[in-house]
Amino acid sequence: MGFEDRKQHMELWGVAAIVTIAVLAGLAIKGFSGETIVDAIKDIGEVLIPILAAVFAARLVTREMDPGGRFIRAGEDALKAIQKRRPGLLSGPKPNTENYDSDNPGKAGRYLFFQKNHRGERSQLVPVLPFVDGVVEVRVSKATLKLLSISENLDTVSARVHDAVLKVAERDYPGMSQLLESKNERICIALDFDEEKLGPKGFRKAVECCAGAALDALVTKV
Repeated sequence: MGFEDRKQHMELWGVAAIVTIAVLAGLAIKGFSGETIVDAIKDIGEVLIPILAAVFAARLVTREMDPGGRFIRAGEDALKAIQKRRPGLLSGPKPNTENYDSDNPGKAGRYLFFQKNHRGERSQLVPVLPFVDGVVEVRVSKATLKLLSISENLDTVSARVHDAVLKVAERDYPGMSQLLESKNERICIALDFDEEKLGPKGFRKAVECCAGAALDALVTKV
């Protein structure tokens, strides 16, 4: 279950709890009798049944989702958590283009970006699409250095991010990831995690750990 779904379910159960308390309070005031108890049960049922139906339907959707979709969802939840650490510096995950088609993402994809206050120039940090294969990819470019006012050269910064992410992955997930090679100079590291061993929940934590390590390596002095 994604972060937004959990939030919505908590809100629904909160409403149910408030209504239940109000009904029981009314029952205490009116007094306990066969008629008032039946009315109270009816009122509570009218609130709980739609909520239970919504929760059950959401769980069915999650179970029927293809494995790749579940990992994408888990990875996006992790990126949302990372974005909240530095909301004035990070944005997303969101499309790389205004013409993004969620039903046919193609090469557009979605990313966690470095972008100050969600406006103006931005640079890619972590793409979403590789999550479908259990891959966590971290990107650093000259645009990243410019946005963060980093004076070091790109190779030095990329190497630092690479080492930081790899260290966390090897420490927290030993034997569960494989380092991939890439010819894209913006990709400073790509790790292929074992989806079967981790599962969506474990993968979410792995994405958060790797993205967090990359963030710390880049913005410690920012």
